Amino acid sequence: MTTTTPQTQAQAPSSGPDLTASVHSGGVETSFSIGGMTCASCVGRVTKALNRVDGVVVASVNLATETATVTHDPSVAPVTDLTAAVVQAGYTATPKPTRAPALPASRAPTPRLVRRPMISTPAATTRSPAWPAAGASP
Repeated sequence: MTTTTPQTQAQAPSSGPDLTASVHSGGVETSFSIGGMTCASCVGRVTKALNRVDGVVVASVNLATETATVTHDPSVAPVTDLTAAVVQAGYTATPKPTRAPALPASRAPTPRLVRRPMISTPAATTRSPAWPAAGASP
């Protein structure tokens, strides 16, 4: 399973109106775990490889998290094509599993805060008579 999130609004690529219409109606966002990247040049190579696949609107690669996020039209650029492009560039790509959708705010569990009173007494009143006062010798 891959992480796919329907996009309600996508930036229009400069390649033409046909692709723009299909991306607006069926664009999804897919995340991949990318292996083998060690520097900024690696990020550039992976990004370029993903952006060259027909149907990709935008690809974003993060070196620190070793993650690529691609907005694409799945009917033109399926996940297998995106994975193959990264592999051909010399890296590994594994689609990330789909996360369960978050609960709506009305159904989300609310944290329960418990307030407990703190009782504090001055140190002079808590001293036991069995203990000598400060500075007194035994």
